[in-house]
Amino acid sequence: MWTLIAVFAAAIFAMFGLVSGLFTQVVRAEIGKVTVQIRALDHKVEKLDSRVERLERKVDDIDRDVQAISRHVFPDRP
Repeated sequence: MWTLIAVFAAAIFAMFGLVSGLFTQVVRAEIGKVTVQIRALDHKVEKLDSRVERLERKVDDIDRDVQAISRHVFPDRP
């Protein structure tokens, strides 16, 4: 009887060790995938930042041109 209890206990501990090891491996793999996705997203954000900067420059240029035109058309206004 005690032999069966010991074998069952050993099997439970072995399964616990196996499952915890596999769980750790799966968690590490998923963390690696998330890291890759974050890096890809960071690259996309950098590209978007550069595009926004170019757009801001264009808007500033248009604003400067419109101000020059308005000073030319309405010279008496500040």
